[in-house]
Amino acid sequence: MTEALATFTQKPKPSWVENIGAFVKYKTLKVKEYFGKLSTAEFNELLGGDFNLFLEDVPALSGTFDASTELERVKKGPKSSRKESLDAYKDKLVRQQEALAQCRLFIEKSIEFNNDVPRDKLLRVVSQFGTHYGFTLGQIAQVGTLVDYYYTSRREMLSLRKSIPDDIELVRALSGANIKRPTNISISIGAMTIDIETDPFTLHKIDEPNSNTARASRIGGFSAQSKQHPNVYYSVLSSWKSERFRKGALIHEREHAKNALFRAMFDKKVLEKDRQLLWTQYQNEKDVQIKQVLLEQFLRSERNYGLNEAKDEIIAKKKGGVAENYSDFLKQKNTARYDYLAWLRDDESLNKSPMERKTVQKILVDEYQEILGNALRAFDDLSKSTGNVGKSIALLTDKGLPEWPKTVLRILKQRHE
Repeated sequence: MTEALATFTQKPKPSWVENIGAFVKYKTLKVKEYFGKLSTAEFNELLGGDFNLFLEDVPALSGTFDASTELERVKKGPKSSRKESLDAYKDKLVRQQEALAQCRLFIEKSIEFNNDVPRDKLLRVVSQFGTHYGFTLGQIAQVGTLVDYYYTSRREMLSLRKSIPDDIELVRALSGANIKRPTNISISIGAMTIDIETDPFTLHKIDEPNSNTARASRIGGFSAQSKQHPNVYYSVLSSWKSERFRKGALIHEREHAKNALFRAMFDKKVLEKDRQLLWTQYQNEKDVQIKQVLLEQFLRSERNYGLNEAKDEIIAKKKGGVAENYSDFLKQKNTARYDYLAWLRDDESLNKSPMERKTVQKILVDEYQEILGNALRAFDDLSKSTGNVGKSIALLTDKGLPEWPKTVLRILKQRHE
């Protein structure tokens, strides 16, 4: 892993993304990754390519960047250069936040490739990002906690299955549902989930404690976190659906479970403290200029939640071959299926002053819709060019929605050269 990354961190001239041979090989590896055809050496090389591309798009930081310390330095600096200092602060903060999110994706990818990847290899990923993007010791420790959480979750999942070999008893332990015998249930173990396949009636019975039966009925399956064993996630699929549907739904629900597993811990251990700090700083700040910057950063941090949820749903549906009207993602209504930011957008504590209302509209509505619209159009453009949705997913799945248009332009440019 470290050796693979090291070969890409010394960026050649011209830029690596303009090195056609290297970029073509990189795209080939991305597609092989999607179809599970990579060797260990190829996977390490691909991670190196991913890291190098990230460095191209998000320049590294010089030294450690502690947002709180940096903001205090800006506040104590001369007011004549306040705007420039704030712009530099925002730029560094955004780059570091993007690096933290990308670090999480690298950890996920490594685990997906090898469920039993050694812990030290994942920690080297954290160290690589931390060195280039100025992670504080606290941030490095927090991401390390995420790594430990995976091992805890997987160990408990395997242990639970070993201790309860009876399928029906295992379903009862996971869901709390009162499943009667005889019942046709089939169970398999995934990287991060226990996968259950059963008839529609039993599926609804399993889902009753989650109060999510309407959704389960609509898509023929669901994923959930076990209330009795909170470190364990499971998915349930209807065995009455076609084999193609079950395969697609399993991919869909595993994708949701995987993202729930990692994001729950990542948000709690890594991002939540940063968000709380931003909100506290915003509430206590008296300087109007700095106050607006803090509000913008807080809202953009929260907006990432909505963008991540939208991306998860888009990718999960595309992977599962689920037809969907993606214009629904652009609707801004509390009752819309994919309005992930209504709770924040309508929060009265964020709409007291004209500055707050204007900033909320700009970041949570205008910019959010623009990012989603551009990303969806970019995905369609790439799919039309490649003629293969799976290949498009492979090339975009580990990129954030804001990066999809730039990534697609880079790929299409290379295809026409």
